[in-house]
Amino acid sequence: MTYRRSWPLIVALVLWWFGMEVAMKYGGIWDSQANPTKGATVVLSDGQQLTGALSRTWSEDWVLSTADEIDFTFRDFKYMQFAAPAEPRGLASAWRSWLPVLLVNGLLIAVVLGNFRRQR
Repeated sequence: MTYRRSWPLIVALVLWWFGMEVAMKYGGIWDSQANPTKGATVVLSDGQQLTGALSRTWSEDWVLSTADEIDFTFRDFKYMQFAAPAEPRGLASAWRSWLPVLLVNGLLIAVVLGNFRRQR
C-alpha cells in the first residue's frame, strides 16, 4: 500500500474518530427532542425546582416543559433527577439516536471498501 493510495483511508479514520463523538451527541439530542424524559425534576442554580418533560436543544441547552406548557431553557443547574423508564424502549423506537452513528460508520466502510477496490 503506497502513501498515495492510503491517504483517503487515513483521512477517513481521522474523520470517523471525531465524527463518532459528534454523531452520538447530536443523535442523543435529536432523540431527546422527539422523546423527552417525562417526570424529570430539576433544581436550577437559583434554587427553583421544576418538574416536567426534559429534552435538549441543538445548542446543548436543556429544556424542561411543565404541565402548564411553559418551557424553561437552562444550561446551569444544581441537580436533576428522573426515574428509569418502566419498560426500556426498543431499538426501533430509538432510531434517532443511532442513525447518525450508523451513517458515520457506513461512510467509513464505504471509503475502506472503495480504497481496497481501487488497489486491485
